[in-house]
Amino acid sequence: SAPMVFKTSSTERMRILSGGNVGIGTTAPATDLHVNSENAEGSLTLSRSGTDMVSGQAVGSIVFPADYSGTPTNYGKIVTYANALSALRGSIDFRVKSTSGSLLTGLTVYGTSSGVNVGIGTDAPGYNLEVRANNTSTAPIIVARNLGTGDAGIGFQTAAANNYIIGTDNSDSDKFKLSRGLVLGTNDVLSVDTSGNTTFTENVFCSRTLAIGTT
Repeated sequence: SAPMVFKTSSTERMRILSGGNVGIGTTAPATDLHVNSENAEGSLTLSRSGTDMVSGQAVGSIVFPADYSGTPTNYGKIVTYANALSALRGSIDFRVKSTSGSLLTGLTVYGTSSGVNVGIGTDAPGYNLEVRANNTSTAPIIVARNLGTGDAGIGFQTAAANNYIIGTDNSDSDKFKLSRGLVLGTNDVLSVDTSGNTTFTENVFCSRTLAIGTT
């Protein structure tokens, strides 16, 4: 079957293929909606006009529903809104379906007066990255895991390049280490083996009583 073609000034702007795919800027849409701009960035716009925004009002959202047992169920949602800081500061929430059926916010990109914060478990992060939990679990909130032969480490770096890293050194019998620099095993300050034996490779200064031994 022939496609349905829409033109302005004799130039094609949109077409609907016989299978239902809609193309804007393309004659061969590969998905339900395919937007293409030749030699330019393709874009979609969701906007809200009218009165000034107030904190908490949504600008736009995209919902991802699917049928489950014959009932439309929302599996995910992306929503943009004016956040609690100000009507002129925006947030984007990424929400997913939980076991209970509710859409829970998994990640928030949060606009502030000084930049952008990212929150996991909170929609009002106070730091560049804030991970928050509110439960009785004893499991870690964050895990650095390397499934290959490399190390599992977290680095810390200042503008003056005073760098440190903590983590598990895979190449040294999985010892837990604190090292200067951003490579475990190069300039170790502290090392703990899997038996709990601790080695300090630099001077140790203690302003309180230090007890060493077993109980």
